Amino acid sequence: MKGVPKGQVHRYDYLLQHMWEPCVKWPFAKVPFGYGVLRHDGRNTTAHRLVCTIVHGPPPTPLHQAAHNCGKGHEGCFSALCVEWKTRAENREDELIHGTRPRGERHGHAKLKQDEVIAIRSSPLSDKEAGVLYGVSRATISDLRAKRTWAWL
Repeated sequence: MKGVPKGQVHRYDYLLQHMWEPCVKWPFAKVPFGYGVLRHDGRNTTAHRLVCTIVHGPPPTPLHQAAHNCGKGHEGCFSALCVEWKTRAENREDELIHGTRPRGERHGHAKLKQDEVIAIRSSPLSDKEAGVLYGVSRATISDLRAKRTWAWL
């Protein structure tokens, strides 16, 4: 392909050669969340989104996402067998099913562990006292007890 850096042609060719393998992982550059990235038609794009476009056509709306039914997008999967267009809400539901949504202890900003949340909810301490004991604010304790946070427990 004229005008395209040699390494980029290689990556696109690799994508075309391997995209029908089950749950195949991108071996080249990746974005911080693990999705494979390459340059195509003069723009950077993710490998799984490009495959989804090749297989299913353009997204139904600009808000649709190339979602993984395998739950391994964060590992760089770009398999045509694993991607489909979904809304953000549908994609978020899949994260719960696959266990890939960072919530609870796995969330980067979590200050409490699941067993602590359970203990706080059953504790006779006031919100203020529990907050001091666990090193969080009174409002955090109030939100836990009202199930505004950690609602799935």
